[in-house]
Amino acid sequence: LAELARLDTMVTVVDASNFLHDYGSADALAERGIAASDEDDRTLVELLIEQVEFCDVLVVNKADLVTADELTRLQRILARINPRAVQVVSRFG
Repeated sequence: LAELARLDTMVTVVDASNFLHDYGSADALAERGIAASDEDDRTLVELLIEQVEFCDVLVVNKADLVTADELTRLQRILARINPRAVQVVSRFG
């Protein structure tokens, strides 16, 4: 693939209305039915963190479904996990 295309930006879309709830969850991916394989023993929180850590741009989607305080809290958490990522807030997205 590297011969055909250059990866420029990795974007992660965060669901503002569900992230804070899921971030506080102890559920395993298997419990939610979203494990990549039978051997995938990660938790939902581990998956969320992996996706936020890796990206260059974070689109904070559905910001219209949270309060201003919740949005601020979420953005602070995301900035702590990945301080280099640019955050773009999306409303009604």
